[in-house]
Amino acid sequence: MKKEVQHQGSLDYLATKLRTINTIVISFFLLITLILIIIYMFKVIFDDSYLVGGFEVSPKLTDHGYTSNVISQKLIDQMHLISKNADGFAFPFRFGILENTYKEQIHFSTKFKLIESLPGYLRRITSSSNTSITGELTTDNSNLYITVRLHHEITHKKLKKKSIAISTFSAPLDDLDSALYESAEFILYYLSPITVAIKRFKNNDKEGGYDALEYCVKHCSENYHYNALKWWAGYLLQDFRLGEANEKLHDLIKIRPNDPFSYLARCIILINRDRYNDALNKIEQAADLDPTNPFVYFIWGSIFNYQGMYTEAEEKYRKAISLETEYPFLYMGLGFVLEAKGSNDKALSAYEHALTLDSKYSPAYAAIGNLKYKDGRLYDACDYYRMAIEHSINPADIVNDYGNALFNLGKFYEASTMYNKSISLAPNLSAPYINLAKVELVNNNLDEARAMLEQALNTDVDDTDRAAINASFGAIFLFDGQLEKAKVKFEQAKDINPDYVASYYFYGILLREQDDINGYEKEIQKAISLEPSNPFGYYLLAHAFELQGENEAAKYKYLQVVELHPEGLLAQAAKEAIENLEKRGNRPVKFRISKLSSILFGGGKHNKRKKIFFF
Repeated sequence: MKKEVQHQGSLDYLATKLRTINTIVISFFLLITLILIIIYMFKVIFDDSYLVGGFEVSPKLTDHGYTSNVISQKLIDQMHLISKNADGFAFPFRFGILENTYKEQIHFSTKFKLIESLPGYLRRITSSSNTSITGELTTDNSNLYITVRLHHEITHKKLKKKSIAISTFSAPLDDLDSALYESAEFILYYLSPITVAIKRFKNNDKEGGYDALEYCVKHCSENYHYNALKWWAGYLLQDFRLGEANEKLHDLIKIRPNDPFSYLARCIILINRDRYNDALNKIEQAADLDPTNPFVYFIWGSIFNYQGMYTEAEEKYRKAISLETEYPFLYMGLGFVLEAKGSNDKALSAYEHALTLDSKYSPAYAAIGNLKYKDGRLYDACDYYRMAIEHSINPADIVNDYGNALFNLGKFYEASTMYNKSISLAPNLSAPYINLAKVELVNNNLDEARAMLEQALNTDVDDTDRAAINASFGAIFLFDGQLEKAKVKFEQAKDINPDYVASYYFYGILLREQDDINGYEKEIQKAISLEPSNPFGYYLLAHAFELQGENEAAKYKYLQVVELHPEGLLAQAAKEAIENLEKRGNRPVKFRISKLSSILFGGGKHNKRKKIFFF
């Protein structure tokens, strides 16, 4: 009993001791906490720095309104801004702050993990990457600078090797957003050069875009290398550098000869050589390998389109859109065939839908401009051409079309300027040379007109171009009174391309000069049957009716011209003809060829046939 009491006393004594120790420990920690709080208060009161958003910042830097967390987040925002709308190559990032800031400077350090985000049919992740981005803000009392250091490490799974890039970028922070944009692009150049390339092309920095693609081809993994070649070839095609584009396509094929896109590359090369049957064979093989790839059906539709098989082309374009609804160039293909089938309203809807997907999509602006041009809405056409030129990689063809609209408005000097600009951008296009000959012809400079056509013959011409050049030579002979030589050239143009309508216009005028009015009318009727929406045919037909004394029929045709083509020289000439017809009564008209020269010369259009990539 005594032992039990003694034991109970020992337990009570031990419990008392533990409570005492616990009280001392708690009191000690409370004291330490109080001391830290007092130190912090003294620090805030007497020191020249304080905490902002969890980061220690110097007052002189906070006067600029910049803190580490602000800088890091803005840098991330700029990186996303750059990668936004990079078709198929928009990369999200994960990040976290690795270290706090220090007195007298803002230091920020961000860890990035690159995550590939590609469509299923392109997803072949062959490498992993780890990238450390460290940076700091420094000041020299008057200027603030941002410095970014990048340590980018890629491990190639297939090649079993590691590549490291260490680079530094520095810029003054006169404009925070501008400096951070440059910093973000610098980082992305190493993380995702394809994204940077696409963004640069969209900003009309063609040289910078090619540089980024070249870096990717030289230094990135096989997957990125392969994808970079795709974009490189596509942009070269848009830049009218077909030979270089073919070289890149051949490089694609060498890397992955059995890849579905390599079959597409073979198709593009064959299309550029007008070997459509061979291209069809390759595209069918590509479809067997990758039946859900919209690019396959887009190029398939394009092959049919170039051969004039519009129903088949429309079917393939719609199939491509059913597989992928977010690519604007798919709607461009559909719009082209709808326009070729005469469904201009539906074509316009397709082009406008492409612009809802990308408001800077140059081919859609150009296509709408062409529709406005055909409808005789020349001022609207000019507006759309200017927008297309602003956003184009190489607007040589659009500049030429813009020149045609200006020419038909009677602005010959401005048109000539556009044609010369088109030649400077793409010397191998024949159309601007033909159109410059048209300007010289209007100014009665026949020798200069001939010189322009001789240069056109040395460009990349097809049958339509050769027909236009021969017809244009014939027009020069016609206006010079050399009717037999003109006749030979017009017949050559018809033999080369029986569907080239200007040959019939010119030949009809030749017959009129020989007083063969019936032959004149027949040639114009042939031209109208080939191109019933062209108002110039109705203008000449009205003139033929006038010569035969059929004034009411002539007036009706002139009114049709104004309805089809309400603006420009042609509409003005038709209105004047109606006015003169009413004043003259039944007296016959003598119409001089020189009067026709400013509205007759049909104008070379650029060749869209080879432009199958609509970036």
